[in-house]
Amino acid sequence: LLSTLINQKMKKVFGKIHLWLGLTSGLVVFVISITGCLYAFQEEISDWTQPFRFCEARQTEYLLPSELQAIAERALPGTLLHAVKYNEPGRTAEAIFYAYEPDEYYYIAYLNPYDGQVLKVKNMDADFFRWVLMGHFYLWLPDKIGQTTVVVAMFIF
Repeated sequence: LLSTLINQKMKKVFGKIHLWLGLTSGLVVFVISITGCLYAFQEEISDWTQPFRFCEARQTEYLLPSELQAIAERALPGTLLHAVKYNEPGRTAEAIFYAYEPDEYYYIAYLNPYDGQVLKVKNMDADFFRWVLMGHFYLWLPDKIGQTTVVVAMFIF
């Protein structure tokens, strides 16, 4: 009789623990899933909402990377150019600027690859998808706390 009472009590206690751990970790997994799904379609959503990613395709040659570099560096003085990325015809070239020290920044300058016109300079730290990614990795918490929370919630789930 005593062992039956203990078993019923333990079953209730473990049931409550299972319920609350499942609900809290499930909520974290839900956020991670939604943000991951959004991020998986980043290119498609960005193409749909950002017309500056496109330009009219021409039958002329692209400007040289050094020419695009000079134009982009005039648009973002005092920053360090990481790369110039050419895309397929009809899409803009991207001049990618980022650094971690001494200042942290991440910009992309969208340039017409045929004439060098700067169509948009975008601060990627303020971008919607940067926000989505921070939710996916860190739940919008400070890095160490957020990453630990995500890992623990995934383990519990």
